[in-house]
Amino acid sequence: MTTDLQQWVYSFANQGSWNTGNVVKDDLVPGSWGRIATPYATRFRKLPTDTPITIPDNAAGESFHHFYLPESLYLHSPTLYLQCKLPDLGNGNTYVDNVGLHVLKSLVFLSGGQTVYQIDDIRRTMWPDYINSLGTQQKATFLATMFGGTGGQGARTVMVPIPLFASAYYSRGGYQNPHGVWPAQSFKNQRIEIQIKIANKTEWVSAGTGPSAFVEPPKIVVKEIYPTQAKISALANQRGTYSLNSREWFPIGGTKLSITAGQSNGIHQTDILINKPDGTFSELVVIAQADSVSNANRFTFVRPTYMKLEMDSAIVLEYEDSDIIRMLHYAAGYEGTEADVPARYIFGAHTGRYAGFYVGGINFDNCTNVLLSLRFNTSAAVDFEVVGIRYCKFIINSSGLLRKSYV
Repeated sequence: MTTDLQQWVYSFANQGSWNTGNVVKDDLVPGSWGRIATPYATRFRKLPTDTPITIPDNAAGESFHHFYLPESLYLHSPTLYLQCKLPDLGNGNTYVDNVGLHVLKSLVFLSGGQTVYQIDDIRRTMWPDYINSLGTQQKATFLATMFGGTGGQGARTVMVPIPLFASAYYSRGGYQNPHGVWPAQSFKNQRIEIQIKIANKTEWVSAGTGPSAFVEPPKIVVKEIYPTQAKISALANQRGTYSLNSREWFPIGGTKLSITAGQSNGIHQTDILINKPDGTFSELVVIAQADSVSNANRFTFVRPTYMKLEMDSAIVLEYEDSDIIRMLHYAAGYEGTEADVPARYIFGAHTGRYAGFYVGGINFDNCTNVLLSLRFNTSAAVDFEVVGIRYCKFIINSSGLLRKSYV
């Protein structure tokens, strides 16, 4: 059939009231050519740790391993990687899916002997937060590339990220918005001390016994960045000038609690009076799980059916049922199912798409008492904890010390 488009085209002249505003694109001409500000080359470099990293047999054997980055580094990615070669487990023993997610437990950074950043259990906070910002294909590729993919008894290598404070892993959507390079020459004789705690081998398997040793000692993998020599000179030493806004996970004291199966009936309410924390928070995350958490469901969560926040007896937020909670999380941009994404008290605009900028928040400086109220309806016992996501600023001062503030 032959079509005549003239009447359609003639009607464009009658659409003048809408055909206004700034021109944002023209689909009939090639797009404009752009560029990144600084092209650079990259290479990966493997570094031994100061002391051999071993696999603890049980929780009592878990301890921190520490290491420093060599002074020969100039510019590198703010994400390091721990290369772990895992052995074949033999018949009857099975690695949990994405075993690399279970390997690294705790992370601490120190500068001048002072703790600057600490994550007590990276598996409960940072990994769910980041992974939930990925689309389905991005998530599958990320897990397969870094963490070993589908479980089984066979040998495998995992590349466990160790994110320095400037890493894109601290931002949802960080894969699109990196935070720049790590200025490794900024610290004089105040090199950053990195401490990591490896989870014990019982937490690496879904059946049987975990590995007693790595195939070979794990190594730290650094992605070095090489722009022009002029840029290396300008960026490698930012002592006294470096500043980065980021965020951190802050456990809210007194909120690590449990309820019984009988109390998880949709009626019983847990009221928690908290010491008001300093700083500005984009959200408070309710990390709740069945009390029978296993390695296989470590990243499976349950949500409350009722949530309330009071400040000095005034109700500031009240999520009245599970439907409202689900829709609020959808509207805020959180990806994944209710089992994937812990519930949150949401204070920012579209916080689920946070990508390195201020989206609003709440500050508790102007109140005296803060009360959180929660109800669950799982008919099973629940363990939960509230963790705040707090804005923070990192600087490297003129003495080469890394420091953090909340203002």
